[in-house]
Amino acid sequence: MSAEAATGTVPLSTAAPSGPAPVAPAAPKPQSLDEVMMAMDVVDTLRHNENLVAEELSQDDRDRTLKARLRELYESQGLTVTDAVLDQGIRALKESRFTYVAPKESWALTLARLWVRRTALGLWAATGLAAFGIGWGGYYYGFVAPKQAAEAQVRVALADELPRALEDAYVQVINLAQEDEAKRQAGALRADGRFGLGRKDPEAVRKTIADLLALHKTLQQEFQVRVMREPSGVERTPDENPRARNYYLIVQALAPDGSVVPQSIKSEETGRTKTVNRWAVRVSQDLYRAVQKDKRQDGIIQVDLVAEKKRGFLGPSNVMPIDGGAITEWEE
Repeated sequence: MSAEAATGTVPLSTAAPSGPAPVAPAAPKPQSLDEVMMAMDVVDTLRHNENLVAEELSQDDRDRTLKARLRELYESQGLTVTDAVLDQGIRALKESRFTYVAPKESWALTLARLWVRRTALGLWAATGLAAFGIGWGGYYYGFVAPKQAAEAQVRVALADELPRALEDAYVQVINLAQEDEAKRQAGALRADGRFGLGRKDPEAVRKTIADLLALHKTLQQEFQVRVMREPSGVERTPDENPRARNYYLIVQALAPDGSVVPQSIKSEETGRTKTVNRWAVRVSQDLYRAVQKDKRQDGIIQVDLVAEKKRGFLGPSNVMPIDGGAITEWEE
């Protein structure tokens, strides 16, 4: 007897097989799309029949009874459902496989949502930026730019234009003035203009320059105040003294070319100042009678020059003795 026989062992290479060879499990057959869709329908049917689920799942053999009820339900609708599909639907219901569970809020979820909506958000952002750009452009070119340009013009005017115009106007007046009062007025106006420059007030400076130019125009004027031929005089009784009598010569200011020069005259009767083409100056009774006598001789007033305004002077100088009063209205 060999050692192998005595010990009862048999070499692996010579041992006879003790039974049939094991069979490898077959690969599961892939489910068709129809089966998957049917399983989802089973789950949906179970979710919409809560009483059926509650009753059947509480029994001991609830799965078998539930499957039978489901089969009857589908057969009543003319549908044939296999056991495998019903089993899969029941398992899916228990596992909540086809039930949507909303994800928890997180930064990752927020970023994911923004990424999904990136096209709409990008369009919205582009529209917002475009609207902002249009609005800002309108505001800038409609308000900011004009304001900045105006401020720049004011700075340039205060630094160069207005100071030069102020001095030019002052020099014109000084060169033309023939009396101290005109020069004094020009100096006061220039001081006002310089004060406006110091306060950076261009409007005040422009007004001062306009006043200097008006003064220069007054100094340029030349005219003679002469008694008019018709009517040439008027007598008035003053309101404050009914027993008195005032005598006036009616006059006009005539330029060297014979044109009438309007004058601003303050009436001693009304206290109002009016710009008129003719007015009446108060004179003594003797001068009034002398002019009447001169006119009666031949209808012409030989001595009719009352006052004369020369170039470079502020106002006319009297030739006849004038009392100083004047009126602008009377009855013809």
